[in-house]
Amino acid sequence: MLPRTVRRLIAVLALVVTAAGCSSMVPDPTIDVSDWQILDGNKDWRYILAVPDNEKKARGLILLLHGYSGDALAIAREWESMPGMDEFYLLAPQAPRKIISEPVSTWRAGTDDEFLLKLLDKVVQEKSIRSIRVGVAGYSSGASMALYMGLTFPDRISATVAVGAGRNQVGEIENASGRYFLLAGGLDRGFNEDKAKRLAEHITGAGAFAEYHVLPGVDHAGLYNQMQPATDWFLEMMPKLDKTERELRERMLAPPASE
Repeated sequence: MLPRTVRRLIAVLALVVTAAGCSSMVPDPTIDVSDWQILDGNKDWRYILAVPDNEKKARGLILLLHGYSGDALAIAREWESMPGMDEFYLLAPQAPRKIISEPVSTWRAGTDDEFLLKLLDKVVQEKSIRSIRVGVAGYSSGASMALYMGLTFPDRISATVAVGAGRNQVGEIENASGRYFLLAGGLDRGFNEDKAKRLAEHITGAGAFAEYHVLPGVDHAGLYNQMQPATDWFLEMMPKLDKTERELRERMLAPPASE
């Protein structure tokens, strides 16, 4: 895969050429379709991995989960365009298609765990990423799946972002750990301020840290193009996760207090 800086230059040049030959300009992303990869030879397990220009200074990895009938390429492009996200590995898998009324690419808790965990383990191991620096983020039904992954596998995921969470795939939350950020739209009928507040309180009551943010006047679809509060949260949270890891390690190594 070409470095991001090279791909951005190619994208800009292509955009200029397109603009010269067409009356309307179309967005030309830095991530290309040729970047698709397949896990374990399974053609249903496809994913995109955007790699930082300077991998030695990578701030962590974010697993990106698209919404119902969405696609990994789109959400990867959206997040890569956000300030600071070029310092992260962005891992965007494509949900295997399910047969409902028609073939639809969507996430299902309990069904897609194997794919996501195998993919996470593969990239984390290959890139030598500490689990304290692994996060997951999702939009709509992908947000529900992100919450499920964060709450179910806290040993692999330390920070979770849910943007406009769709139907509940979490179930009852009895014990929780990690950090969670919920982004809601003021006009989102499915995940509004009241629902975000109650879910944040529920997660906090179960033992984790959770906060929420509401974008006034934004509906569910509008949230997709206004995810910067979520990316800003990751940028702010990673140093805090490092501090938490250091404090835990120091406590474990400290001699027992004398009575």
